[in-house]
This record gives sequence, structure tokens and C-alpha cells, in this order.
Amino acid sequence: MTSTDHSSHLFARIGGPNAVRDIVDELDKLVSNDPELMELFDGVRLSLIKVHHHMILRMAFEGVNPEAERSILLNHKRLFLEKGLNGDHFDALCCHLVDALERCNVAHELVEEAAENISKLRDLFEDGGTSCQFIQAEEEVRKEHNLEIKSPLRSPRKNRNVSVRGALRHIFSPSAHAA
Repeated sequence: MTSTDHSSHLFARIGGPNAVRDIVDELDKLVSNDPELMELFDGVRLSLIKVHHHMILRMAFEGVNPEAERSILLNHKRLFLEKGLNGDHFDALCCHLVDALERCNVAHELVEEAAENISKLRDLFEDGGTSCQFIQAEEEVRKEHNLEIKSPLRSPRKNRNVSVRGALRHIFSPSAHAA
């Protein structure tokens, strides 16, 4: 069984679509009672927040697609740059996710697997502000010079994911430009 098959199987083991709906509803309640998280969603339609929670749950149970990291950064760019979204917010949301899963009677071992899957995004949120500033600068260079710039979020070694901080260190290190 591949890790993708295992993750999909994990998603099915929580009870499928009906369980997902209940978990998302519970997560919505918990997040809506957290003033620090709700200030991030100020002015955002509740239906979009619910879609966001579905996506989080999907990543928790199906795993994080490595290609999704840049998309996550771009989709959260305003929150990183204007509202200070960071690892603490990510931690709070993950705690609410675990609470929602437990309140919906998801088996403890499944909660642990989900937490392990979603925790792989922690560094992305911790370094999100810096990464978004880098992406913004990258976009300006691309636009100015009409260039195709490779994403810094991928390691040159066999598509292995690297942390954003590690990627930025690689890009900005003097040895990376010596040739």
C-alpha cells in the first residue's frame, strides 16, 4: 500500500462524507470561538471558511501534496503579509482540528495520523511571511525580465521537499551563486 493509498484509506476510515461534514461543522464552531483566528478571517464569508476547513481536513487525512506548498503560500499571501499569519496560528488551528476530531469520536490512532499528516505544513506557516516576500520579489523580477523562475520550494534532489527556510538559505548562500 503506497502512502497515498494509506492516506485515502485513512480518510475512508473516519466515516466518509457524513463524518467529514460533522467534523467540519465542529471545527467551524471551535474556530469561530477563537478570537485570534477569527481576526484572520475578518471580512471573509463563512462559506469560504467552511471550504478552507474542508481542505485542511482533506490534507490531514489524505496527506499534503508536495506541489501544494507554493499554492498554500499564494492563497494565504495576504494573511501572511497583512495580518501576520504564522506558526502560532497554525498550531491553534491544529489544536482545534484535533479537538473537533475527538469530539466527533474519531479513533485516537486516526487522530494521531491526521495530526502527523497536517504537522508537515508547520514550517511553511512559520516561514510564510518571509516566503511570501520572496515570492513577491520573484514575481516582480519575472515580470520585469519576462523570465520563468523555478520555485524555491522544491529541492533539486529527486523532488524531495525542503523547508522554506532551507530553500531560502540555499538560494541566498554565496556558494549557490559561485560558478
